[in-house]
Amino acid sequence: MKKLWINALLLTSVAAFGLTACDNKGPAEKAGKNIDESVETMKQKSQEAADDTKKALGLKEKGTLEKAGEKLDDAADDIKRSTN
Repeated sequence: MKKLWINALLLTSVAAFGLTACDNKGPAEKAGKNIDESVETMKQKSQEAADDTKKALGLKEKGTLEKAGEKLDDAADDIKRSTN
C-alpha cells in the first residue's frame, strides 16, 4: 500500500511538473510570435499602401498593384506557415 501511495505521488508530481514546463515559452516561441506579428503588420501595411495607391490612381478593377499586393500577402502567408 505504501509503495502504491509513493508511486501515485511520484506520478502526480511528474505530471504537474511536465504541465508547468510546457507553459513556459522559450526563445524560439517568442521569436516565432514576433515573426508572426511582423508578417501580419507587413501584410496590413502593404494592403493599405496598395489601396491608397489604387485610390490615388483611380483604379477600379483588379490591376497590377493589387495583384502585386496579393503576391506579397501570399508570400507573407508562406513565411508564416514555414515558421509554425
